[in-house]
Amino acid sequence: MKSPSLKDRFIPKIQSDEEKIRKVNTKIETRNLASTPSGVDLLSFRQEMGQAWQGEQQIQKTALSSLIHRIDVTQDGQVRVEFYINTRALGNTP
Repeated sequence: MKSPSLKDRFIPKIQSDEEKIRKVNTKIETRNLASTPSGVDLLSFRQEMGQAWQGEQQIQKTALSSLIHRIDVTQDGQVRVEFYINTRALGNTP
């Protein structure tokens, strides 16, 4: 009895894997999990934030208070600032 060649063994496996990939990609697209902000969206966001920062002082205070997690000042005058970074949001950026 002749054993199947590598080609005969792996082609069905590859085809099966490709079908699984297609199904997963379809699920991702239908659940809208694949959409992430584009570079253009981030650029316009940065521009809008820059304009807002130059405007009202209250916006500046609100933005800073939401970004700063902790401020430590040592006796020798050194200041250490810990910022809050939303890692889930960073995972969606390109």
